Amino acid sequence: MSRPWQQFDLSGGGLQSVNQKLTRRLRKRTTTWALWPLFPLGLHRLYLGDRRGAVALPVLTLGAVGLWWAGWPPIAAALATVVVGWGIVDLFRIERLRAEVNKTLRKQAFLGGGATPPAGYRGRYPQEAEDPEAAIAAYSAEKEREHGGHTPPRTGADEGGGRMPSFTEQERMLRDMARDRDREDPNSG
Repeated sequence: MSRPWQQFDLSGGGLQSVNQKLTRRLRKRTTTWALWPLFPLGLHRLYLGDRRGAVALPVLTLGAVGLWWAGWPPIAAALATVVVGWGIVDLFRIERLRAEVNKTLRKQAFLGGGATPPAGYRGRYPQEAEDPEAAIAAYSAEKEREHGGHTPPRTGADEGGGRMPSFTEQERMLRDMARDRDREDPNSG
């Protein structure tokens, strides 16, 4: 058995433990939304890992309160308007911010440990390919030979294009083919 396979953890603990740790670290929708009403304190920003926003919001809020008590209501109102505006903007951005944080956490969990592609890696293109179009054409021809010339059925208005049928559509097509076969030869199957 080769050395990489000897080091590979097939017991399930490796991927399961990564998934368990990741599940604990992912930012939950309910917690994020529960913290948003406290936006003047910046708690939702702290939960989402935005340290600057988590510090700036309470500082602005305290500044507005301090200026109000100091007798400068116009400046305090301006700062309060900034804080409320920031909270309203976050109201519309909070799901995207949470998704970005969770995406980063997933990348860290699954690509952690310095997992990078090999030097000079260019995807599926052969290293010697200078013309990407030619490389794609060669790759397509190779895959077509592997399938023995079989072209899967496509759906859509024009027979030459369209999209691949969904699993449900493929199942329906197979049932229709079996029903047609049974009609032609009742003794089969």
